[in-house]
Amino acid sequence: MRFVEGDVRNFRESGPFDAVIARLLLFHLSNAVDVVRYQLGGLKPGGVVLAIDFDVGAARAEPAVPSGTSIPASRPHHRARICRPRLTPRRQ
Repeated sequence: MRFVEGDVRNFRESGPFDAVIARLLLFHLSNAVDVVRYQLGGLKPGGVVLAIDFDVGAARAEPAVPSGTSIPASRPHHRARICRPRLTPRRQ
């Protein structure tokens, strides 16, 4: 077994892979679906893509905080701004 590290967006070895493994990667990419499709093209027949990632769609704050609003604080220098990332998948 041999592990190879590279840029998942454009890395390609001279021969096909048995498996592509990514951990905590896809949620960082704006084009995750494209990257997975690209990596599928580099697999041997019957090869495996294993992606271990977060589902940030279920993320929440406790207690609930409305999206895009300021959090009140007792001191002005402890204010924070809450921003919710866009989670809508791109349409092909």
